[in-house]
Amino acid sequence: MQPAAGEEIERILSEQLDQLRPEAIRVASAVKGRTLSLQSFHAVIGGKNNTYVDSVRTQFKDPEDFLAKWTHGLVSEVKRREELELRFDGRIHGSSAAHDVARIVKDNVGRAYVFKFLTRNFYRQYNARVRHKPADPLWAIWFGGKNQDYGLLIAPVRRKGEWTNDHSEMRRAPYVYWTVGHVLQTGLASPDEEQPLTFPTIDELVKFYRYFLKKMSNSKYEKGMADRYMA
Repeated sequence: MQPAAGEEIERILSEQLDQLRPEAIRVASAVKGRTLSLQSFHAVIGGKNNTYVDSVRTQFKDPEDFLAKWTHGLVSEVKRREELELRFDGRIHGSSAAHDVARIVKDNVGRAYVFKFLTRNFYRQYNARVRHKPADPLWAIWFGGKNQDYGLLIAPVRRKGEWTNDHSEMRRAPYVYWTVGHVLQTGLASPDEEQPLTFPTIDELVKFYRYFLKKMSNSKYEKGMADRYMA
């Protein structure tokens, strides 16, 4: 949840965006060569955000950190597209989505609108932006054995017969990763099952842990750790 001050900042930003919007849309429409609606204008600004910054993996300190990384990503994407155009066509067309955003940002009003829009978006997704992001190998933890594997995933989804993470939902997960609340929210995935094994209450989860997972171990030390964990 964003701090209370963030709600006031979001309100102020919305008022400032309202004032800048007519001129900003005019600038963007000139860049695109057609009249843009508000929805299509915002799509131009935010449609490639995941290309400019890796929000799934990156933990941002504050809005300034997010804007700095977004701007660096935009410049990098413009350069990448130009290198491709030179390689395949021998000249730069500058017709990519990144080029359009870069042209909008070069205009003073366009830049002010884009940066305020992104800052407001940061506060609207505050928890997802500032939370710690686990390393890729921890996106899914599988445990068990002897055809009794179970997996704990951040945002589990079944695709093409296999369990994977829904990247668009990972950073928005409402629970703290790898907690009891995480298990209660997502359940445990099983490789051969279409639906996860879920637990309606903590008591049901503890029973499963005590009477099934604990018994899968042949180590007295693991069993001892299990008892201490449940206590």
